[in-house]
Amino acid sequence: MKIKVDLKKLLYGGFTVLAISLSIIFIFKDLLYLFELRSLDIRFHLRDMSNRNPVIHEKIINVNIDDFSRKESGKIVEWPKSYYAHLINKLQSYDPGVIPCDILFGHSNDTLGNGQLVQSVSSGNGVVISPYLYTSSENEITAGLYRSFMMDSGLEFMPDFSPDVNVNKNNVLFAPFDQIVYESLAVGFVNIERDPDGVVRRIPVFTNVQGKLALHLFFQSICDYLGYDPSKIEIYDQMIVLKDFPQISEDETNNIDLTIPVDENGYLMINYAGKFNLENYPESKSAWDIMQFDGKIDHFSDKIVILSDISAVGKDFTITPLDPIFPKSYLFTNAISSILHQDFITEWPTKKYLIYLTLLILIMFLTGIYFSGKRYALTSLTLIFSHILLCFIAFILWNQIIPLVSGTIILSSLFLFITFYKFISVEHEKGVLEGSLKSYLSPHLMAKIEENPDLLKLGGERKKISVVFADLANFTTFCDTADPAEVQEVLSLYFAEAADVIFAEGGIIDKYLGDGILAFFENDGDSISSPMKATRASIELQKRADKINSVFESQNRFPFIIRVGISTGYAKVGNIGPPEKIDYTIIGSVVNLAARLQGFGDDGDIVVDEDTQFFLKDEFKIESCGKQSLKGYAKKIPIYKL
Repeated sequence: MKIKVDLKKLLYGGFTVLAISLSIIFIFKDLLYLFELRSLDIRFHLRDMSNRNPVIHEKIINVNIDDFSRKESGKIVEWPKSYYAHLINKLQSYDPGVIPCDILFGHSNDTLGNGQLVQSVSSGNGVVISPYLYTSSENEITAGLYRSFMMDSGLEFMPDFSPDVNVNKNNVLFAPFDQIVYESLAVGFVNIERDPDGVVRRIPVFTNVQGKLALHLFFQSICDYLGYDPSKIEIYDQMIVLKDFPQISEDETNNIDLTIPVDENGYLMINYAGKFNLENYPESKSAWDIMQFDGKIDHFSDKIVILSDISAVGKDFTITPLDPIFPKSYLFTNAISSILHQDFITEWPTKKYLIYLTLLILIMFLTGIYFSGKRYALTSLTLIFSHILLCFIAFILWNQIIPLVSGTIILSSLFLFITFYKFISVEHEKGVLEGSLKSYLSPHLMAKIEENPDLLKLGGERKKISVVFADLANFTTFCDTADPAEVQEVLSLYFAEAADVIFAEGGIIDKYLGDGILAFFENDGDSISSPMKATRASIELQKRADKINSVFESQNRFPFIIRVGISTGYAKVGNIGPPEKIDYTIIGSVVNLAARLQGFGDDGDIVVDEDTQFFLKDEFKIESCGKQSLKGYAKKIPIYKL
């Protein structure tokens, strides 16, 4: 049954709940952000399980000083600088495009090794790009020579971009010794920021070091590899544009304006190629294998060769959404590949998300207004789960991040409020319904209607029933002589006794007609039980009338005597009438017959028709009155008395 909704109350309450939800989201934003990050990790895992991870660009090779290299070299704890020099010389001889080196070579007592290392960096085409770390601490000592080298580009940091770090105090924390810096093709910082839960999901593209534009090692490597001028970078809200950026393609040589999505601090979401294994990162080479190979490897020609230490001794690992132990250098691998493929994870802009969320909230309200019961619950829950599902699908299929937690909280809060509101409305309307029906419906029928409100649907259905019409004898004369209060008292007593008797047999009171009562009884299942139930109720009613009459006689009051007529036949039973008024009633000639039978009888009689007596003859003593003429009937009607 459709429950009417007070639109004003629903909207006021809904907006109040919405305001409370937004307040909770704001107050607990840090905690909820952790949940959002965990949901993002689930999306990474689902994408990995769906085999929809991106593929590392063919121009990238990782050369790793791994546990195998240390074990085979016999230098497990510390590699001599001469080993590094030999490895770099080997790589330079293969004519790579650039060699981003994620190893910080500090000064040591190995003077010979230092010289060999510097010579290896400067040999060949000199394509080694060295790393450094910066800090925002004021107490760190900077390397003057290194600083002057880093500033050679002369690029001033963009004044309109202010990431959430103390940009004016960034200093060099650690860098290779001076000669390495001089001989390197370029330098890039290798700082990695973890999210609040300790997981690395983003990587900075650039930062501000003492007012100068400083590029991350991975991005510096791309610029040097493609010969791109960083001064062409344009910074906007949550994006940077690489103007006139060269594409790597056999078919195209045109440059494009490449847009890279970043957050408010200039960090790029890392589009991981999957868990750390050879299947996802096939171009991973052991440094020792390369050092032991004597021939020429053309495969390295014009490639970005990332050199790093991923051994257990090096301890250069971090936590990612897919791996609890992941080599940091492969963060650079994923970031470089993402830019070369122009394949990025993008976060929905705030404006777009707010429009989307507003639409969901509007649908939730409309659902609450127009739907009820199971249909409302099913539609609303489908809406909530559709939002969650869209967040996962958008990431897996299109690399788009839609905030999951905030939207789920808001929609769930509205769902709970509207559900509670509808429950209260249903209970209120049920109370009104019960109040209007319980005076004439049996408890048995009330229970059926509560379980299945469709019983009250308009139109009703054709059923075989037994109708009882009971009437107080000489009541009109009594009303003319008695006080109205006494009349009301007698009627109240009469109706109460009649209702108790009729309801006890599962009957339904159709109407109170002055001093008359119209009731009917339905059959149980396929059996014809209504005549017996109607008769038992009528006999009990006459017994109670006798007791009341005895009391009244002792008080010299008006005689309390009832006449009853019972008829059995087919009638239309149900909610019959206009939609605005509930009226569970009966229509048919069987109703008129019961009234006429009551009028035929004498005071205290129970008069039945032929159909009723057929089902009673084996249980009761019945007297035939023959066929009688009744008002409104063309033919005479067989009449019987109990």
